[in-house]
Amino acid sequence: MDGRGVREARARLGLGQAELARELGVTPVTVWRWEHGRTRVPRWVEASLRRIEGTEGGVAKDEVEHQKEGGASGPARDDNSQEEGNPGLVDAALHLVFSKMHGRVPRSAEEFRRFKEELGN
Repeated sequence: MDGRGVREARARLGLGQAELARELGVTPVTVWRWEHGRTRVPRWVEASLRRIEGTEGGVAKDEVEHQKEGGASGPARDDNSQEEGNPGLVDAALHLVFSKMHGRVPRSAEEFRRFKEELGN
């Protein structure tokens, strides 16, 4: 995801930069830097924005639930599953675990690295 994607997601959510920053656990300046291409958007941001928007992997949560219940398309299968060895997906999942445990997202890459080490990942 690039800065334009962050800006578009923020617009869809109807949030200001400060509000989105609060949701993501970063500063408003960080959101501004992402949106203006001053700094790279971390991979975990896309997963967090999907969670805030109520989607998983670009699919609405109710569709995911329908698939999990064995809807017309059969059981849900994640094409980026751990079996495929996708470390980005693992990190995104760990960011969600962190946010559930701490009520916020990691404040730095170092804090996230320590969290992963504590989990033995």
